[in-house]
Formats: sequence, C-alpha cells, structure tokens
Amino acid sequence: ELGIERLMVRTMLRDLEKENTPESISGEELREAYALNVSEFQVPERRRSWHILVQSQSEAAEALAESILRELQRAENPRTVYDRYADGAPGDGSLQVKAEQLPAITEKAGMKKAYKNAVFGAKSEGPVKNVVQTSYGWHAIVVSEILPGSMRTFEEAETELRERLSQERRLGAIVAIVQGLEAEGLVRFDEQGVQRLLSMPGLPKKAE
Repeated sequence: ELGIERLMVRTMLRDLEKENTPESISGEELREAYALNVSEFQVPERRRSWHILVQSQSEAAEALAESILRELQRAENPRTVYDRYADGAPGDGSLQVKAEQLPAITEKAGMKKAYKNAVFGAKSEGPVKNVVQTSYGWHAIVVSEILPGSMRTFEEAETELRERLSQERRLGAIVAIVQGLEAEGLVRFDEQGVQRLLSMPGLPKKAE
C-alpha cells in the first residue's frame, strides 16, 4: 500500500511539473513580475582599484605613502609606479611596501570602510586625492575603472522569471493539495515533508 501511495504522489508531482512549465507562464504575468521586482534587476555601479600600501601605522609610513601618492599623481602613466613596487622596489628601511590589484567592488562590498569610501568618493578614474589609513597601514590608491550601474532588460531577465514563476506555481499547488487533504483529515500538513518533496530529483526548489 505504501508503494502505491508513493507512486500516486510521484504521478501527481509529475503532472504538476507538466502543467507548470516555464513555457506555461504568460507574457502578461512575466511583465507584471518584472515590474514588481524591478529593483532585483538593477546592477549597481562597480569600481576597480589598485593600491600601494605602506604596512605600518607610523608617521614615517604616512609620509612615505604621501610621497608615493604624489608620484602617482605626477606620473604620465601611474601604472609604471605600481609595477616598480610590485617588482619589489624597497620601502624606506624598515617599512614594507606592497602593491596590490583589487577586483571590482560595489559600495556594499565587505572591505575596509575608509578604503571603500576613498574609491567611491573619487570623482573620476585615477589617483585619489589623499592617502588613506586602515588597520593594514597607509594606502596610495588609484581608481582604475568605473563600471556604471545598469538595468537588466525584461528580455535579459525573461528566462529567470519564467523559471522562478513556474517554481512558485508548483510549490503553491503542492501546498494547496496537502492542505486540502489535511482539511479532510487524510494527512497532517508537515512543512518539512513538503521540503523533502521539493528536494526530490526533478522537482523545483522552494522559491525564496
């Protein structure tokens, strides 16, 4: 009997999948979902940077970082200064200097606030105005690229929306069936049980 029940459940779930495919979502539903969730499709501005770090909190470290920053600001191509320190140019006796390229970040990136503020406070690409202090030491920073924010178009988001809406439909149908059976006293609604159903191969994950 248990085997028959499992077969019935699997048949029901397969039918739900057939009825609620991504292709079954209408254009009107897609456009409504896009409008309701438009903020999700905004790509925030990102900025790339590199820096030359003097690894000390001392006044001497600050002075050296300021000297490096002035050199960057005067250079026709600041990258030549970076390359020199990346290749192991000495600091100032006991002071260690490190040149490092960082990936593109958004304003919400988890990194040192002072560094991030300097990068996003810059009006344009190039060396920032002042040296920046963090727990790592003193930084001479160059904003290497500003990637403007953009909006994913409806066409770009359509496939993702179709998949999401079809998953939500399947989940809603499963919950409605189980709750209907519960009302008739045939089953007891079990959130964990529904989750187990949704984790079965070939079935949708619960929409977040």
